[in-house]
Order: sequence, then structure tokens, then C-alpha cells
Amino acid sequence: MSGHFTGATQSLATDMEITGESLKWFRSSDVAERGFCGTCGATLFWRRFGNLHVSIYAGTLDGETGLREAGQIHVEAKGDYYDLPDLPVMDQAALK
Repeated sequence: MSGHFTGATQSLATDMEITGESLKWFRSSDVAERGFCGTCGATLFWRRFGNLHVSIYAGTLDGETGLREAGQIHVEAKGDYYDLPDLPVMDQAALK
């Protein structure tokens, strides 16, 4: 994680295929792991164990995506040097 705001989208893991030899996964906690490029270290994905969704970091997508912000999480931990958009706060339990 960046320790700062991050834009990500979710996809059903059954709807995507991840290929390439440089993709690495790191178990970052007891509940989740992060996917990153083993060559440059760029953060690419995040997934909770036992969940069919994979969060894809929006900054890794090329071209027009059509993505729009729908909600936010971890708002209680934001830095005091920026404001958050007026979006619904998503319940972490709902993301499991």
C-alpha cells in the first residue's frame, strides 16, 4: 500500500487472466496479499484470501477506462493535508 490515497477497481477473478513471469504475490497480512511487478516493484493488485474479487490499481491501466469513483475506505486514517471527495464510505465487512 502507498500510505496515501489510491484508486483501485474490483474485478471478479474468474473474469480475468493474469499472465507473465514477472508477477509476484506478497502475503501482506493474515487476510490479504498484494500483487506486484517483480521487475520494477510496481503495485498492481490486491486480494483478500477467500474472496473472488481482485482489486486492480487504476493507475496501471492504459488508455480510457470509463472508471468513476464510487466509494472510499479507510477514511479515518487519511492524512490531514488533503480533503476527500464527497463519496459514500464503504463498509469493510461488505468487501469480504
